[in-house]
Amino acid sequence: MANGAGTSGPVFVSYAHADLDRVKKLLDYLQSHNFVVWWDDDITIGRAFRNEIETALQTVSAIIVVWTQTSITRPFVLDEADLGQIKGILLPVVLDAALVPPIGFRQLQYAKLEGWTGGDHPELSKLVGSIRELVALGPSKPCMPTLSRDNNTIGRSQDIVGRMQGLTFEIRRLGDVLASDVPSILKLRGALDEVGKTYRAVSSAILSFKKPAAQPTISADAFLELEGSDLRSLIEAGRGHCHNIDNYYYSGLQDALRAKVTEAKLSSAEMHNIDEAFQVLAEGDMDLFQPLEQVGELLSNESRAVATLVLGGQQDAARQRILDGRMKLQPLEDELGNAIKELQKTESSLGYVNPVF
Repeated sequence: MANGAGTSGPVFVSYAHADLDRVKKLLDYLQSHNFVVWWDDDITIGRAFRNEIETALQTVSAIIVVWTQTSITRPFVLDEADLGQIKGILLPVVLDAALVPPIGFRQLQYAKLEGWTGGDHPELSKLVGSIRELVALGPSKPCMPTLSRDNNTIGRSQDIVGRMQGLTFEIRRLGDVLASDVPSILKLRGALDEVGKTYRAVSSAILSFKKPAAQPTISADAFLELEGSDLRSLIEAGRGHCHNIDNYYYSGLQDALRAKVTEAKLSSAEMHNIDEAFQVLAEGDMDLFQPLEQVGELLSNESRAVATLVLGGQQDAARQRILDGRMKLQPLEDELGNAIKELQKTESSLGYVNPVF
């Protein structure tokens, strides 16, 4: 149920029904501070209303979980808290003395309200301050894949970079083969640069995410700026495109290489491998280039989650989340670093080397 006359944005309270008498004091307190509060106030709640709450959970500004000896055993409370943790908008409250929050939630600071019977409390003042910071950001995103919960995108991106590296390796010796054929060398450079731009765009996005974490104190503003910059769009704008590779290869470069086969400077088997490599690269927007944009989406969403942790007073949890994210990104960074070095060797054989960024 949504209650509260204020316009400060939706706040969801997750709790066990058995604790309603105690939780109601917290709900009243929050409403007295003009927060719009959502909670499940009917133990026999119908499916339609449950669906309404699940929908509301996707866009609330903050999720307050009330930990008690009862609530830590309730699957729906754990699920709701987990959603809040994914988004970085979880604000825990503990009502029972000596209670330890469930595993997975212990790194978060919480409001200690053991024995609280209503009225003002120093812990509540801090809680209200954190809520106001989160509400000021507006609703959270309804669908928010984050780096911390990703089980596919980073590994897939690493595989894609490895594939691209293998494809460009096939054309490494073409500098010697083409030698004085300047127009063909320029086309080859152009095709390789489409790959290089993609490496550099993804690497730049990752570096943008890592830089703010180097400061002694994590700034919410820095990570909100990252989210606002839309790293996916930045990768999309900076990456290469397969149609450009197609234009470079099939507008004279392929013919020039076939002439080298006739001149016995390139074997038929080598020409076959080169044709296959360029065909994959020239048709690779959906399989190679475009999927790497998803790295930017993860980083933007993770940036918002980090920022909301900081605004919610969870500086330590924010730093740990960043460290965990950096560890998850490391294999992809290593693959990108190796791919860039390999590409630079190929570029060097053609008489030039692009900078990393």
